[in-house]
Amino acid sequence: MSPLRHEAAVPVEYRLFGLDRRLIWPTVSVYLVVFLWSGVMPAINEAVHNKEVLAGTSYNVGPVRFTPTQGWVITKTPFPVGSSSNAVVFKDGVTFSVKSGVWRGTAEELLNQIVKDQHEFVVEGKPVPVTTLQKVAGVAKRISGPDYTGLLLAYVDRKGQAVEVIVKGPAATSTQLEQPIADMIKSITFKPKEGDS
Repeated sequence: MSPLRHEAAVPVEYRLFGLDRRLIWPTVSVYLVVFLWSGVMPAINEAVHNKEVLAGTSYNVGPVRFTPTQGWVITKTPFPVGSSSNAVVFKDGVTFSVKSGVWRGTAEELLNQIVKDQHEFVVEGKPVPVTTLQKVAGVAKRISGPDYTGLLLAYVDRKGQAVEVIVKGPAATSTQLEQPIADMIKSITFKPKEGDS
């Protein structure tokens, strides 16, 4: 007996252009689901999570507050009233990330720990002392990678509240955006802890 089976032809009333009409909608449904999850959902996700910063909008990042430059796009901490331990804004390939936490040590020790934990960039030169407008001491170092240049900053206040700032981007673009970057660094302010006057 032959192993081949003879399939019965699809009845005329179920055919459309030679195809089995009963299989068209299930097939179309599968393609719609694939399109939805591969095209539409990522676009919605991008629109919801990435939002252009409006002028004067400030964000709480743990114990600090900072004001991104208008027109930059924020990818974390979507609500100005919300509080998160990190926030990232970007523009033209340049990213500006702020991360906060608690650190028992100096700003230079924090910076050295960040360098030790990060293996993606090379640190250049000696640390340079920097201070916020509130006179919180910090240090900064230049960093570089295969296709970017940037800046690494660490601040620690008297109560052990700490903030890390990493700025990375293509050299030419980073130079063009020096002023907005400097403004965002200046905007970092430490909020008083509860019970502080």
